[in-house]
Amino acid sequence: MSTKKTDYRPANTCFRCGRYLRPGGLKYRVDITITSAFNGVIDEHYEEGEIDRLVEEIKRMDPEELEKEVYQQLTITLCKDCQRGLIDYLSKEEREH
Repeated sequence: MSTKKTDYRPANTCFRCGRYLRPGGLKYRVDITITSAFNGVIDEHYEEGEIDRLVEEIKRMDPEELEKEVYQQLTITLCKDCQRGLIDYLSKEEREH
């Protein structure tokens, strides 16, 4: 699995099932971007000092871990069966929501 688009090289195995993907054979690249979904609402019911504690906690966090809390970009390689399974799963989820 690659975490940056520029790092992508098609894998020799399917990310999901581990099936060997021969060079030149059919495989699928899946780019995934995950970002935090801020809805514009800030909870005003913080207890006194809680925001200060949160700020101090953030200051102590590793910058890379903190970034992962708000943004991640992943690239995976899938075989045909797993690509179809992913599409079916996402299509079903979309219909149910």
